[in-house]
Amino acid sequence: MISGISNKSIVSFAFMALLMTGLSLWTGCNPSSQENQPDSILSMGKKQPGFVAIISGNWRSHIEPCGCTDKQRGGIDRRTDTILKLSPDQQSRLLLDSGPLILADDRQSQLKLEVFLRSFKTLGFDGISLTPMELVVWQENLGLSEEECPPIILTNLSEEGRSIYPVHPWITTTIHIDQRSMACLALSVCDPESVQDATLKEKVVLTDPVRAVQQALEEQSTSVNADDQLVVVMINSDTEGLPEQLATIDGVDLIVTQGYGDEPEPVTAGPVDGPLIFSMGIMGKYMAEVRLPVDHVGVVRAGQLSSVEIDSHNPRDPRIVKHMNNYQLALRAENLIANETLMPRLALNEENGFVGNTSCAYCHKEIFDKWSEFKHAHAMETLMKPEIDREFDPECVGCHTVAMRYDGGYISMAETPDLASVGCEACHGPGAKHVSESAAAMALRNKIPPYQTIFMACEVCHTHENSPEFEPNREAYFSKIRHWKKDERLYWK
Repeated sequence: MISGISNKSIVSFAFMALLMTGLSLWTGCNPSSQENQPDSILSMGKKQPGFVAIISGNWRSHIEPCGCTDKQRGGIDRRTDTILKLSPDQQSRLLLDSGPLILADDRQSQLKLEVFLRSFKTLGFDGISLTPMELVVWQENLGLSEEECPPIILTNLSEEGRSIYPVHPWITTTIHIDQRSMACLALSVCDPESVQDATLKEKVVLTDPVRAVQQALEEQSTSVNADDQLVVVMINSDTEGLPEQLATIDGVDLIVTQGYGDEPEPVTAGPVDGPLIFSMGIMGKYMAEVRLPVDHVGVVRAGQLSSVEIDSHNPRDPRIVKHMNNYQLALRAENLIANETLMPRLALNEENGFVGNTSCAYCHKEIFDKWSEFKHAHAMETLMKPEIDREFDPECVGCHTVAMRYDGGYISMAETPDLASVGCEACHGPGAKHVSESAAAMALRNKIPPYQTIFMACEVCHTHENSPEFEPNREAYFSKIRHWKKDERLYWK
């Protein structure tokens, strides 16, 4: 078994058919009965040598995990070694990305799209799928030529759109093993109903995706000079019903759609004898491997689907690291955090403001001193280490400072040093109103007014992706930041 491949995730195409028809799994997997079984039924045991389709997708803007804790998966720079292990011979593999890559068109997402495009080009992807929004960002906000990107596919882009955006309706390639060959046709569609923005609809006009695939198959034959053919349709929009409609088209072998779990997994839908439909895992944590044994040429669906884990054990590709370092340099040069035009900030719900840790320490010195011993108090220092260098990355800084995304919150170490790290107001909220009301109460020797106790919950930063161990161990984590006395009274008397 190749390192990094989850045993539990190997599912043969035939196994899906068995599930849907109610046949016994043991009958199809019993080696002693293989000779009496149809060619499309394969054992779920040892992988067979053969052609390989390697597919990624559903990135949700995650070019890499945050890196703050162990056991994090993903990273576009950590898949090169895995691709080579899955298919050492580049001539025998099909390498695709089903998209989508980014979720928004803000400036940081635009810079991320450039990393994706350059990285896929470096890795030698045969084709990738872009959404209408990503097409517009590519053309209007990035200085990348068509030659600097991998082949981009959008099958149901209108003829008018093809005169504007240099994309392919499909891509064809032939892969080889010894004297065997397989012709591959890769298509990509986006459901027009998934595009809600009126301006975007005008810029990128889409046609009916089912009809577009049918026309493509009518126009393009992939069986010339090959022993077999493989037709892959990728869906880069999250739309119910479309995979099932595409599954009724004769000649389609694989349908790749979006998913919601971490790993790629089969979707039990479509006709029993139709193509395999499977969803991609989220955030680049896994890739999908579809292996087509060479001794079953003539039956494309006689293959195996596996999810391939990408984690910190996978070595980083220095070529991709260079793209990612350039991305960090761009974030530093444009300083998005201090630019409210490029990164608009949220307004506070009431007239209030942030005062910084020092103001809190004035009345709560003992609590402040205890907090100063915690990692939270040095969170920004972590990002400033030379080997990390994320001081200008909004996604990192947002969780390592006080209220970076709010009016009056953290801007920079030079302008707002007292709002650096996970300080008092990161959890308790803006303190300006509390400070002024407390001063008035103390002057009159009245009870100090209550203070907001929760501003940002722990789970905003300690997500499943950023902090995998937090959810099942919340109380243990919380005990590590306890900085008040059990009978503490947070008012003057």
